[in-house]
Amino acid sequence: MYLHQRPRAPSVYVPRPWLLASRLVAFAAVPLMSLVETRDSNSGIASLDEANFAEKLRTSSSALVAFIAPWCSACRTVLAELSRVKHSLAQQSVRLLVAQCDVSREVSLAARFRTWRTPMVLLFPNTKVLAPSLQLVFQGQILHANMMAFIHNGLQGRTAPLQIHTPEDVCKVAQRNKGPGAFIGFFISPDEDSLLQAVWALGCASRHGRSFAFAHDTAGVSAERLWRWAGLEWNEGGSRSEEAVLFIPAGDARCELKATNAARFSLPGVNEQASSSSSSSCCSSSGPSCC
Repeated sequence: MYLHQRPRAPSVYVPRPWLLASRLVAFAAVPLMSLVETRDSNSGIASLDEANFAEKLRTSSSALVAFIAPWCSACRTVLAELSRVKHSLAQQSVRLLVAQCDVSREVSLAARFRTWRTPMVLLFPNTKVLAPSLQLVFQGQILHANMMAFIHNGLQGRTAPLQIHTPEDVCKVAQRNKGPGAFIGFFISPDEDSLLQAVWALGCASRHGRSFAFAHDTAGVSAERLWRWAGLEWNEGGSRSEEAVLFIPAGDARCELKATNAARFSLPGVNEQASSSSSSSCCSSSGPSCC
């Protein structure tokens, strides 16, 4: 005996535009909600833009800035860790501004500090020095402990390049340098970019001791004596003085340093002394092995 079942009616798809639209809205809202949640959870981190960048940074002697983008998932991790870092610094009574900058909106700041790769975290050990290439770039796994070590080493001068003001400071740099020599950048202003900063920030230079000086000294010290000592051209006020990057060999650590013993990197067409006989190239025998 067979049981006969009533045949099922063929299924017919009935389009539901409202359902499709609601699903699309929900799908599109997920990244937006995560971005809003990220900003809300990290509301204590200051936001920087082109208009307030220098003003906000200089409210503190040092600053830690995370350059982020809305589409960057790793940036949310960075901001979460920065919130923990800020809390730890407050407990340790360390005065350090913790801030963020959206590179998708602040294109000019991203171009100036070359922070197109996000997330990128820069430490400004001295907020009076805002010229690019003179900051420390965080490298490593994004963890609270790693960031705290990065901050403390930078603020204590273990990894941060030193700013020099007098020839005596150069002697101290040369004496404590344990490598083949040290680079010293002679730049005009702590606020303006210099083409020679790109030479000073090269990977081959970062493996040596580095320090820098400004014709417009941030400490209010006259830099003319330092420029004269280095054999660089000095103009009244320092505004049109010669810029250069000098490599001081380690053998000249007797505080009898002379510019003729140093390898000089300068820019033809920018500095007239670049073509003089005392100038040396990166491949010079007295210079570092950069080539």
